Amino acid sequence: MTEALQSILDAGALGATVVILYVSHFKLQQRIDSMAAGFAETVTALQDKQEAREDKIRERYDAVLAEQIKDRQKLRDSLEGKVNRIETLMDTGLSEMRSHYAEAKMHALAKGKGGK
Repeated sequence: MTEALQSILDAGALGATVVILYVSHFKLQQRIDSMAAGFAETVTALQDKQEAREDKIRERYDAVLAEQIKDRQKLRDSLEGKVNRIETLMDTGLSEMRSHYAEAKMHALAKGKGGK
């Protein structure tokens, strides 16, 4: 027999208990290490999954934001064109009104002088 086994047998029940506790502790430590490694893998997988979700949401947000900016610019350009057209029409209308009133004034003056 080996010297270690002989020492255990010499120690009797107390030696057997020590061996049982040591083996039990060793196996428990292996299970804990295995569980910790599995937990670490699970956490890493969950983090990767969450990062992928965040990236997807960020891409969707950026796309919506870009579309909103593009729509706003189209609206701004459209409104600017309409305002410029209205301004042109108003200038034209005012010019026509001025010339009409000038002609009407001339007619009124001509009528007034010619009738006396």
